[in-house]
Amino acid sequence: MDEKLASVLEQFDIEVRNMYRSRGGFVCITDRGTMILKEFHSSAGKLNDEYELKKNLRERGFSLIDQHIQNKQGTFFAEDRYHTVYTMKEFYEGKECDIRNGYDGKMAAKNLAKFHKIASQVEISQRARSQYQTLLMLLNKRTNEIRRANNYMTKTIKKGDFEHLYIKSYEMFFEQAKEAMSICEQLGEEKEKQCLGICHGEYNQHNVIKTEQGIATINLEHFCYQNQFLDLHQFLRKALEKTQYDKEIAKKILSGYSQEKPLEKEDYEILYLLLLYPDKYFKIANHYNGRRKAFISPKDMEKLQDTIEQNKKKELFLHWYQKEFSVGNFIF
Repeated sequence: MDEKLASVLEQFDIEVRNMYRSRGGFVCITDRGTMILKEFHSSAGKLNDEYELKKNLRERGFSLIDQHIQNKQGTFFAEDRYHTVYTMKEFYEGKECDIRNGYDGKMAAKNLAKFHKIASQVEISQRARSQYQTLLMLLNKRTNEIRRANNYMTKTIKKGDFEHLYIKSYEMFFEQAKEAMSICEQLGEEKEKQCLGICHGEYNQHNVIKTEQGIATINLEHFCYQNQFLDLHQFLRKALEKTQYDKEIAKKILSGYSQEKPLEKEDYEILYLLLLYPDKYFKIANHYNGRRKAFISPKDMEKLQDTIEQNKKKELFLHWYQKEFSVGNFIF
């Protein structure tokens, strides 16, 4: 075992019998079960809030979550000699949810709805509540990032293939962003207030683990107080992108969520505007704005090309979605 990791593990009241590297950390087989040791890059306040949230969720029956382990001093942190901070939490062994599989998607969506219902009963700290943004504010912020990237590329003299392709596709995606924001304005803040609650923040296939005990929900470090349909949208969008906008997968995911937390017409409308919004295009723009623009990796170009190519399938899917779930006609 690495000497610096050994010094970290000594700070916890556990006996490590075996250890191996895994996604994002080191899995430890211990006398108290399987744990994972990970580097920590957030704040103590946020971690304490996360611990309290998980404690409350478990008390209300949502038990398969990866709770943090306190060290010998009663805190959650351990440092190595280079002052790198680590935390340890429970680790669930099993397979990730397969979002290409309709049954897996349905069960994961049902699990998310259960999380949302129970989390809505939990008090959240003022620190977490103060970070809330309305959906319109959030979309407006993202749209500004899309616009900012285009303005920069348009003005720059030296343009590469990436910049030319982004500028060429900009109007198409910018119009989608404006339409989504228009729908958001029409639905109004009163409806959104009914959807507010604790969100997982990163509910995707990597954080939904199939175990012998049931579905485990992990990695809640990005939890937030927000419109809970952002969670469902993220999971649904990832599944649609992986399956080339398979309608049957979408129906299974939405029926799974609705089994636990019935969806109403306005809920489908919120999901529609989130699906309409060019979220992946925004991520590309945001990545471009926040990095050294002199070098564009082949991966960046590939993501942009994929987003453009998938857009036609997305439009066909949204047309079907409107008919399937009786989503109304909006004024643009």
